[in-house]
Amino acid sequence: MLVKIESNCEIGNHIHEGKAELHEVIYGEGVALVNDKSIIYKPGVISLIPADVPHSVKANNSGLVFLAKFTPPLN
Repeated sequence: MLVKIESNCEIGNHIHEGKAELHEVIYGEGVALVNDKSIIYKPGVISLIPADVPHSVKANNSGLVFLAKFTPPLN
């Protein structure tokens, strides 16, 4: 799934029950908060979010685009 977050916007805190999520940052910068730990997002960063772990992602002024992959796949 290609995810685009407009500048200074965010995807609020949530979980994916029973699904791990992999983010590959393509464009822009921002910060992911994964289980209360900050991860700086910029092009080339890859982040694995384990299943059932709370997380959020916020874009900075440039916006943010990343590829999100889920296992098992979303329905």
